[in-house]
Amino acid sequence: MDLYIRKWPADSPKALVAFVHGAAEHSGRYERTAQRFNQEHLYVLACDLPGHGRSPGRRGHIHSFEDYLQAVDTLVEEMKHVDETLPRFILGHSMGGLIAIRYAQTRRPDVNGVMVSSPLLSLSLPVSPLAAKLARVMSRIWPTFSQSNRIAPQNVSRSADVVASYASDALLVRKVSARWFTEISQAMDDAAKAPRLNVPNLILQAGSDLLVNPQATRAFAQVNEGGANRFVEYPNLYHELLNEPEQEQVVQEVLNWLSGRLNANA
Repeated sequence: MDLYIRKWPADSPKALVAFVHGAAEHSGRYERTAQRFNQEHLYVLACDLPGHGRSPGRRGHIHSFEDYLQAVDTLVEEMKHVDETLPRFILGHSMGGLIAIRYAQTRRPDVNGVMVSSPLLSLSLPVSPLAAKLARVMSRIWPTFSQSNRIAPQNVSRSADVVASYASDALLVRKVSARWFTEISQAMDDAAKAPRLNVPNLILQAGSDLLVNPQATRAFAQVNEGGANRFVEYPNLYHELLNEPEQEQVVQEVLNWLSGRLNANA
């Protein structure tokens, strides 16, 4: 798959981590987190998903959710090309979290673990039955018909700098298509029907999330709890945990879990 891929190499890497970004955004928004991971000798890769950022494709549109899963296939193969001997992990945020979850549920993922941040398992913003029905009709007869994604910059983070950067980012996608909506809706339903993940996992959730429903993440995490699996909720944080004022606390949680998995593998 032809995708725009970023790499943040690390000195003497001990593992590889592939970032999968959320709806409307792009991989460049993870520069600071990637550099923090580099300090811990983690080699980071990320791609702009189809229709996002600098990757090809109609903005905010997909033909099938499978397009996103194939993007993760590309990242996993790229990790192998970097160093096939190192442990491999996936970190997905929001829609990227949903993608990572469906990847773990539907593939035999050649990775050592999956981490998700505020995964898109259910929306906080209500969608009326009439709007959902209209989207299904348009998905069949005019799949590229697009409307606002309804993401308000002030809802992504409590950081004024992050909000300002989000509002002015020219690479962000402001509209999504009817087909995108129906494919994402189906993926959320499918994730809930088969909630068990096939790999060790870390699930992080913003408790004051204004974009995705924290209760759906809690219910999902309960099915997967125990063993190497871990769930952490941050009660007062907004959706983008890695872009909140407490981001170092969140990053450290991820690093601690990764360290535990690497020690277990060793």
